[in-house]
Amino acid sequence: MDRSRGRPARATPPGDLDDRLIDLARTDLRENIRAEAVSRLGDRIEPLLSLLSEPPLVTWAVHTRLLDACRGGRQHMPGLTPVRDVDNLHLARALADFDAQA
Repeated sequence: MDRSRGRPARATPPGDLDDRLIDLARTDLRENIRAEAVSRLGDRIEPLLSLLSEPPLVTWAVHTRLLDACRGGRQHMPGLTPVRDVDNLHLARALADFDAQA
């Protein structure tokens, strides 16, 4: 239910749904919700790319999903130096896949 408008979520216009997903990816305290919101946005992640330069709240899952969504995309990428220095297998794999397709 989209409680802000009193109608079911399936009736939420796509732009409003993207705004809600972006808000969840930025602010939700639950890592799994944040990561899933990024995945649901697909290639519409431009407003979230600044998260790549921020430390994770819990794990690197959001960063990994952002890099996965950027592969082959046309998004302007912020500097990835901070995440390249992280010792995390999943993040390193996402960076390698990103670099291979860039």
